[in-house]
Amino acid sequence: DDNGVATLGKNTLPEDFEGMVESFKNNEKAQSDSKIAINASEKLPYGKVMRIVAAARRAGISTVSLASERVSG
Repeated sequence: DDNGVATLGKNTLPEDFEGMVESFKNNEKAQSDSKIAINASEKLPYGKVMRIVAAARRAGISTVSLASERVSG
């Protein structure tokens, strides 16, 4: 969100990398689908998004995509 809080479903992801990995490992839907889509605020620093991507991959999620909205103008 605009405050830098990342969630997985309705649960807040921990700030630390290993905590994120464990959250992905313990999420049944993410594990059974083996994919997630990240929907991040444009205010979220790139590095934080990349840490989430890396944590998901470390947890065995094979497909990590970035959700996007249409940009007008």
